[in-house]
Amino acid sequence: MNRYDTSLHSINQALRQLEAEGLITTKKGSGIFINPQKGVRYIELHRPQYPSPTMDVKEISLDRAVSQAGWKLVIKRQPVNGDDPDIRPHVRTCAHVVMPTIIESNPGFFKEITSQSSPILAYGRSAGPFQLDYVTGDDHRYMSLLVKHLLSLGHRHLALLENEPPFFSILQRSEIFLNLVDLFDLPKPVIIPCHTERGESSLHRAYAGLKEYLSANKGKPGFTALISASSAGVIGALRAFHESDIRVPKDCSLASFGLEASNALIVPSVTEVGVADDHWGEGAVQVLAQRFADPEAAPIGLKLTPELFVRESTAPPPR
Repeated sequence: MNRYDTSLHSINQALRQLEAEGLITTKKGSGIFINPQKGVRYIELHRPQYPSPTMDVKEISLDRAVSQAGWKLVIKRQPVNGDDPDIRPHVRTCAHVVMPTIIESNPGFFKEITSQSSPILAYGRSAGPFQLDYVTGDDHRYMSLLVKHLLSLGHRHLALLENEPPFFSILQRSEIFLNLVDLFDLPKPVIIPCHTERGESSLHRAYAGLKEYLSANKGKPGFTALISASSAGVIGALRAFHESDIRVPKDCSLASFGLEASNALIVPSVTEVGVADDHWGEGAVQVLAQRFADPEAAPIGLKLTPELFVRESTAPPPR
C-alpha cells in the first residue's frame, strides 16, 4: 500500500469488483485465489444515436441473451452523420456487436473498430462487402413469404414502399422483390421511393412518400397490395391510405417486411414477416461463442428463420 500510495479501502473495493467479475475467489482463512477462467466477458453493442423501435428490440434481445450466457453488455450510441464515434473500448471488452447502419454511414467508425483486436459481429443485417461475422434474417425468405402470401390471395399488381435510407440491405431488399416479381411472371410492379435520409424518421417518410404518389395518381394506386420495406413504414402508409379514402384491406392490402409489436394492435392489424424477438440475441450469442472458441475461423454467418404472421390488413383484391 505504501509503495503505490493506495488505501486499504481502495484495495478492498478492487478485490470485491474482481470477485464480482469472477476473476478471483476469496476464501476466509485461506487467502485470495485467481480463478482459472477469464471471468465475465464484456460485449459492446454499438447502435445509432437516433431512436428506433426495431433497434430497441434487438438491444433488449441481446441484453437478455448476453445475461443468460453469464456475460455483460455495454451499450454505446454512435453518430451516423460523420461525427467522431466513441471507439474507446471498455477495459475488458471481448467483442463488438455493431448495427451495420453505423458501418455503412460512418467510414471512420469502421476504420477505427477494425483496428482493434476484438471480434466484430454485424447485428441485424449481413455484413455486405465487409468480412465480418454476422447475424441477420434471411431477406430472400422474408420477401418470398410475403409475395407468395399475396399471390395466394389473388394479387398480381404489387408495390414496394421504399421507406428506409438506401443502405446496402435495403437496396438488396428491393432487388429481391423485383426478382420475385419477375420469377412469378407478374406485371411490372410499382416502386415508391420515399427519399429517406440517414437519421430521418422512416415512419414519417413512408407517409410522405406514399401520400405524394397517391396525390400524383389522383388517389388511384396502380397496385392492389403494398409491401412496406420495413415495419416502421406501416403506420405512415395506413395514414396516407386513409387520407386518400383507400380502405385497407378492402381496396388495397398492406404487408410489412419485418416485425413491430404495435403493428399487431392497430386497426387493421398488419400482416408481417420476421424473426421472433428473442432469436436475435440468442443468435448473436451463438455466433460469438463460436468465435471465442475459434478466433482464427473464417467469417461466421447466421441467417435466422422467419415466420409469416397473417392478420387483418391482407385480403383478396377488389373485383
